Order: sequence, then C-alpha cells, then structure tokens
Amino acid sequence: TGISGGDVNEGRYLQMLQSSSVVERFIKENNLLVVLFASSWDENNKTWIVDEGETPPSLRDGYELFKSSIFTVAKDRTTGVIDLSIAWNDLETASKWATDYVKFINDFLRVEETQKIDNSIAYLEAELEITSAIRRQETIYALIENEMYKKVSVKADPEFAFTVVDQLASIINQGFLRKILFSIIVVLSGIGLGIISAYALYFVKGIKHKKNH
Repeated sequence: TGISGGDVNEGRYLQMLQSSSVVERFIKENNLLVVLFASSWDENNKTWIVDEGETPPSLRDGYELFKSSIFTVAKDRTTGVIDLSIAWNDLETASKWATDYVKFINDFLRVEETQKIDNSIAYLEAELEITSAIRRQETIYALIENEMYKKVSVKADPEFAFTVVDQLASIINQGFLRKILFSIIVVLSGIGLGIISAYALYFVKGIKHKKNH
C-alpha cells in the first residue's frame, strides 16, 4: 500500500501504522493467529497443538511474524508516498489483509480523534460553568462550536487518515518460497492533516469578525 504524507500528523500516523499495539489488535480482531500459525492449530478441535511446557502463539508472536516476513511499510522520501505491503501465499488473502488494514487504521485513528474532541468539549463545557466573564464565555462558546465542527468532519470521512489511490501485485521469492506481494498505494488524507489548520483558520476568522463589529 502506498501512502503520501503531509506535515501535521504524518509522523504520528506513520508510527501508528506500524505500532505493535495496533497490529496486535488487528490480528486479534480478525482472528489471524490461527492463520499465521496454521501448522500449530487443530482446526477440527479448535485448539493449539503444543508440546508439554510450551505455550500457544501469543499476539506478540503474531506481531513479530507479521513484521518480520509479511507486513512492510516504507516511505519514499522524494514523493512522500508510503508503501504498505502484505506478502502471503495467495493473492486473495494478501489483498484482503492489506485492504482491511487500511480501513482498520482509518477507523482506529478516527475513533481516537473523536474521543479527543469529546474530551475537549467536556473540558470547555466545565470551564463554561464556572466562568462569569462575558468575553470569556463567548470565546469558550466559539471553541466548543469549532470542536463540534471538527467532530462532524472527522466522523463524516471513512478515509480519515489514509486514502487508497492504487493497488499493485507481484511475485517475490523468500528463500525457497514464492509469495504474492500485494501493495496498496494510498495518500495521507486531507481531513486528518488539514483539520487542525482548518479549525485554526475558522477560529481566527471568528475573532476578526467580532473585532470588526
């Protein structure tokens, strides 16, 4: 998958894209451990096959395997495009995991941003309760209005952080194995990067409008 970058949140989004906690959550929610460690899974009895004294594969084991030989993220410093790729035995699975992961990280970041906005609104409303100065109340109302504007913008866009623009598939050799490498080309979405600057511009315009009146 390829993703192109911006300035404001690009570094954090790129980190989250590769975060162990995010990858582990993706593996857990999609029940991928039994696929990643299929040779140790008894499908008929729905149980792990492990020797005495050993433990079944953990989410950390899944993450380590995912990062070492399946999942790669690389950024082109010239174009700013980030390439997210999945290497697997068949094209259908590789394409599904790559596509699902982009959707997953978008949903994850959108929920995270919405929670931050809700916390900010709650704080501002609490401040409003203990503020009697008219000018300060007007400022807080403007801030709350802008937080609501941000929340609507965040929730309205399913591709909050990353937008898919292209998909590629190729065959690679890993030792004696031949695998399908599926890459999704995506760009960093304007809503994720631009929301802070849009919010700031909106607020500054509001202040200027009040001064002119």
